[in-house]
Amino acid sequence: MEKNDINKIAQYFNIGIIENIEPVKSGISNQNYYLKTSKGQFVVKFLKNQSIDSIKNDIYINKQLNRVNIKSPKYILSNTENYIYSNGKINAVVSKKLDGENSNVISDELAYSYGYTLVLFHTNVRSLPFNNSLGLMNPQISKIKTEIFDKHLPTGIIHGDFHSGNALVNSKEPNKISAMLDFEESGENLFLVDLALTVMGVCSKDNDSVDKVLIESTIRGYQCIRKLTHLEIECFNDAINYVANAWINWFVANGYEKYSTRHHNKLNIFNEVKGQIIFK
Repeated sequence: MEKNDINKIAQYFNIGIIENIEPVKSGISNQNYYLKTSKGQFVVKFLKNQSIDSIKNDIYINKQLNRVNIKSPKYILSNTENYIYSNGKINAVVSKKLDGENSNVISDELAYSYGYTLVLFHTNVRSLPFNNSLGLMNPQISKIKTEIFDKHLPTGIIHGDFHSGNALVNSKEPNKISAMLDFEESGENLFLVDLALTVMGVCSKDNDSVDKVLIESTIRGYQCIRKLTHLEIECFNDAINYVANAWINWFVANGYEKYSTRHHNKLNIFNEVKGQIIFK
């Protein structure tokens, strides 16, 4: 069991004597733990769907985001200058616990902050050492046919999974993103795909629909730094349908029927209001 390995991991990274262990409840496919030790609070992340090579990407992303004051997990080095604990069966990394919590309530202001934070990622994360071609939003992985990848839309490094479970807010500023998390889906792709994914992930007040005002707030936050091209706006609806169906297929294939149903509901609602969305 993973908890039995946590003591060894704590010793490996010299983070003190463990006082409390608590599983991280957010997320679907990852298994992480909060640790309280004699030296502070930490997060242990077990690498289930993330390759060892992609940890290099996380480190690069952290450095590039820090330049624009966006916090993200910073992995701790062991005494032997390794970021990864491995015993042949499990691989794990450790970072200091960041202040903040996942928000289950999305206000207009917080939706704006999602768009703003996402565009800061797009305009400041310019390079990765590991070319991740296995991200779910890669059409060769999703197997979903769409014409948006033939339109020569703006591309770059995307987050690939930026939703409420992968962002932190703190109680002092509940309408502002304080940190970005989980970059295992990051790689080269269309910026529009990433924006569409975030819209589907956060622009809801009940988890089973999407809200037009929240969608517009997210887009407005994004466009305060990078204006969408006319072609991106024309392709926005197709991008939403692409990311929604990519997730629906993944949820079905991996036994998460509840989330598949939610995304079906969100997509149906979106297709009812898509003609009313204002891009400004």
